[in-house]
Amino acid sequence: MKKLTKQIVIDYHDFMVEKFGVRLIFRKDDIPPDVFDVFPSLNQFCADTFLDHYAITIPNPFGKTLIYLPWIAGSSTRVSLYDQVRRLAHECEHAVQIRHDGDTHFAASYLGNPALRANYEALAMHAELDIYFWYYGKPAAALFLSSMAKNLKAYRCGADDIAVTEKHLVAYNKIVARGSVSSEAGKAAIKWLDMRV
Repeated sequence: MKKLTKQIVIDYHDFMVEKFGVRLIFRKDDIPPDVFDVFPSLNQFCADTFLDHYAITIPNPFGKTLIYLPWIAGSSTRVSLYDQVRRLAHECEHAVQIRHDGDTHFAASYLGNPALRANYEALAMHAELDIYFWYYGKPAAALFLSSMAKNLKAYRCGADDIAVTEKHLVAYNKIVARGSVSSEAGKAAIKWLDMRV
């Protein structure tokens, strides 16, 4: 297991913001109202009960992609330092997806179709599994993979999408076990962390 400090995690957040050209926000009120006008179905993921527990990446056709975090970098009172590192890599991988697909296409696909949402999430979970292997020195256990997939229930994904995601994660975890890192956010995070941890 690696040793993370508060300062490393703060610096990591700064690095990921710069690297992926995103803006971190910590309150729902920091989401520009125009974004809700363009993507009204975004409201389903911006309920306070959801935002209390989940980070989300928000396409923003008016500026930088937004990443809402339910923690303050380096403060481990609610979310461990490791989980902050892992989860921010996941959200930055969504920023990569948005850059690749475009704000409107990503939002329409993610918000409008649970199967596509599950696929976007599964691909972003690659970054989490990359970080998991870096941190623990071994691939994630089956129970962890199952838990990751089951979290998609909170994202309004159905049982079939969750089952497919779990199979996807099991397959990717085998790739990770061989030392491969395929996510752009995972690669950037691990390269930066390796020089400091």
